[in-house]
Amino acid sequence: MIVYGIDGFGRGEARPLVALEVLAGLASFGWFLATQRRLERPMFAVVLYARPLFALASLTGFIAFTGLTLAIVALPFLFQDTMGVTPLESGLLMTSWPVAMGLAASIAGRLSDRYPAAILSTSGMLMAAAGLALYALLPPHASLVQIVAIGALCGAGNGFFQAPNTRELMRHAPREHTASAAAIMAATRVGGQTCGAAALAVVFSLAATNAITTALWTATAFALISAVASSVRFGVRRAGAALAS
Repeated sequence: MIVYGIDGFGRGEARPLVALEVLAGLASFGWFLATQRRLERPMFAVVLYARPLFALASLTGFIAFTGLTLAIVALPFLFQDTMGVTPLESGLLMTSWPVAMGLAASIAGRLSDRYPAAILSTSGMLMAAAGLALYALLPPHASLVQIVAIGALCGAGNGFFQAPNTRELMRHAPREHTASAAAIMAATRVGGQTCGAAALAVVFSLAATNAITTALWTATAFALISAVASSVRFGVRRAGAALAS
């Protein structure tokens, strides 16, 4: 209902109806969390959010998926409407993103054994934010090399973010809540992706001109917020180390 309300706002639904939908979604989500707290084996273990590093991994993941999905849905409009390429060419122009993401994720997975997620995930989101900003600044007649390189930068940043962040989330869940932590991770990913797609409709509705560029700058802002949230882990780790000593 929350996402339906956001989407309805983008489609120009009556504001009272949009507010009612969002409030209904928030109320039902609150009721769901309250019932989960009373269960011995909850599907959504709210107690895990008392662990700061788990909570930060979940939060940064949600924000990152929102921004990245917003950009991914907006890019075909940039390529086809602004640059005049065909749908097939648009898909090919985006191929460097998933290819670079897969390669970077495999490298980040190995590096996460030696370096904390605060370093790898924050660096990855900063890379992705830089790539999204470059997309927003692309001229209408950008070269193929430029577009492919920017997609590779975004994909590499996404890959460097996701693998360490997922590891961090699962590592800070006790064994008895492993299944719930995996469910939270999936809900974080799908929830962020869904909100990102709905947010694009809102941006297109509010932006009178340059809606595509505005959407890409909005995605950049989400990526930067995710990077800032991820960097908070540096302080949490230092505080934990100080308490331990």
